[in-house]
Amino acid sequence: MVINWLKLIALIASAICFGYVSSQNSLCPLLLSSVCQCDVKNFITNCTGSNITDLAWLHDIPIETKTLVLSGNDIPRLPKDVFGFRRKEPKPLEYLDLSNNKIQLINGKSFRGFSLVKKLILNNNQILITGDNYPKGLFKGFHELTELHLASSFADTSNPQFMPNLISLLKEGNLTNLNILNLESNGITNFPDETAFCTLPSLQKLFLAGNSLDQVRVNFTCTPKLRTLDLSHNLVKHLDNISTSFIDDLPRSFHINLTGNAFACDCRMDHFLSWIKRTPLFVMGKDNYICLSGYPEVNVHRRLIQLLPDDLECDPAWNKSSTFSFYPHIILAILTVTVVLLLALVLYQVRSQIMDFFLSTLSSSKNKRYSALRKDEKTELNSERRVIEISV
Repeated sequence: MVINWLKLIALIASAICFGYVSSQNSLCPLLLSSVCQCDVKNFITNCTGSNITDLAWLHDIPIETKTLVLSGNDIPRLPKDVFGFRRKEPKPLEYLDLSNNKIQLINGKSFRGFSLVKKLILNNNQILITGDNYPKGLFKGFHELTELHLASSFADTSNPQFMPNLISLLKEGNLTNLNILNLESNGITNFPDETAFCTLPSLQKLFLAGNSLDQVRVNFTCTPKLRTLDLSHNLVKHLDNISTSFIDDLPRSFHINLTGNAFACDCRMDHFLSWIKRTPLFVMGKDNYICLSGYPEVNVHRRLIQLLPDDLECDPAWNKSSTFSFYPHIILAILTVTVVLLLALVLYQVRSQIMDFFLSTLSSSKNKRYSALRKDEKTELNSERRVIEISV
């Protein structure tokens, strides 16, 4: 009987201990238990795919949390201090994943208190950063940030102010420790100026795949640590001498990826073909780059690396089209010059009549002023006479 009681006590003790350990390692506070999983031992709070729409409970996450995964929900708005960190002391959070949340509006002070975050993921959202929706200071305070992932993050990419505003947000953030920047699939066509990334001196990897870039005119001398540039699946037909001159400034350990671009193998590619064959930089997969168009047509589907300079010709139809498109400008210029010359000739022919007209007008004006003066003098004289008569 005593032995049975001892077994029962041992069993109860084991259950209590197991429950305690379980609660310490995998369970969240009561308010979070229905939407999150908490691994206190590894400092992870995971709230993935929980149909979360309201973030008012976020201040209840374990204070020791270093990794917060909050992806796959429906959170259209991140208001000010949404994480409940109003005080100035930094929180221990180092990894923050907010991907796939349908986020549209973010307050510039949503992320206050996250100065120790090293990796921020905002991929696959619908964020607005133009017009009144500009979240000034959004990345300010991320002093330790080394990775920023913004792939397919924005909804207003067609707005002309989108790219200038995005670069401004990066500059405001003063992200001097940022190593990795992912801007894939954001409809980027160009950059505001060649110094777009000069505020990121520690940048090592820049991912621009899946955009609409046809050139890459960016000064990389201010990002001397850059080692990887991913331009795959853009609209590059060939890189001109300006783009390649910027890339040539990088060290030999630099990698560039141009796979998946629609290369046009005609006379306009002459410089790029020469560059890709002689550059000491590592061009990823260049042996498999294929011509998707070109002239002569025999170039189509050939590998770039197999082409010779003599294989690249100018399409006569393209040259003819360019010539025809230039004709209207020539005709307009000729017509403008002709009209100006005719007008000058007419003015020259009637110069004497014009001079006579101005002289007669000037003379008439003088006569009118003189007549008015005589009239005034006569009026004054009559007034003086009346004064004399009255006085007499």
